[in-house]
This record gives sequence, structure tokens and C-alpha cells, in this order.
Amino acid sequence: MAENISDIIEYDGLFLKTNSSIANKVIVNVKGRLETANSIHFLDHMTKLVEGSPHGCELILAMSELYYVSSTGIGAFTTILVISKKRNIKFYIKNMQPKVKSVLELLGFTAFFNFIEE
Repeated sequence: MAENISDIIEYDGLFLKTNSSIANKVIVNVKGRLETANSIHFLDHMTKLVEGSPHGCELILAMSELYYVSSTGIGAFTTILVISKKRNIKFYIKNMQPKVKSVLELLGFTAFFNFIEE
């Protein structure tokens, strides 16, 4: 399982907190703004996390505090989805803000992702 990270990682206004202590689940709390300037760091972090996670686990991006995403950020989500599928990891987006989700809907990307609302 990916290592349990208890501190918050910050990339130019984007904050990530990873919890992998739950059996067979990796939850990443995403907070702030995912834009062109920090999306490369986000994608790098997430790629390493996915590659370090066991096949068949669940990866959940908890996004209740993500308030903006650029097209580059949406591209990062898509890349994470592709990498996850190759490793047989179930990828979910949880509690996405309506404003952010509307961008995915506008671009026709919502059909590709699994959403969890709580």
C-alpha cells in the first residue's frame, strides 16, 4: 500500500493530504485551486501515488475543498484515470464542487469518471 502521509503537501495554492491507512483505499483530499501552474506537480504526485499502490485498490480524490480547476487540471484527472485503469485501481472523485463539476460536464468528461456524493 502507498505510504501513509499525514502532513499536507502544498503546490502553489493546491493542498494535498493523503490517507492510505484505510484498508485497500487511498484517499487524497484536494484543496484550493488546480491550475496550469501547479498541475504538473499534482500529476507527478498522483502518478507516484498510483504506481506505489497495490493493484485492485481504490483511489478516491476527495474534492469538497477544490474550488477551481483549469483545463490542464482536467487533463491531469484524465491521465490519472488512464494510469489507474492500467494498474486495475478503481478511481473515484468524491464530493466535487458543483462549479468544478460543471466544467467537466461542459467538456463532456463526466461519463469517464465515477463520482461519489456524500
